Amino acid sequence: MWNVYGLGLRSAPEGLVFQHVTWVKEFPAKIERVYYGLDFGYTNSPSVQPRLAWWGPDLYAQKLFYIPTPSITS
Repeated sequence: MWNVYGLGLRSAPEGLVFQHVTWVKEFPAKIERVYYGLDFGYTNSPSVQPRLAWWGPDLYAQKLFYIPTPSITS
């Protein structure tokens, strides 16, 4: 915190989960088992559906949709 607020230096975000990510253009076709998730947003949070798979030590994730959740009042 001192580096950022005291010295004005840039820093990596705290709590960064995955530090080493390689972006790929396509979801690999060789994967046999694919898993899907669903997280419904609540009020201001978006709803998201990911597609996930493991191939050896690698984890692949694809965001299928990421849609804002409508307000309760509308």
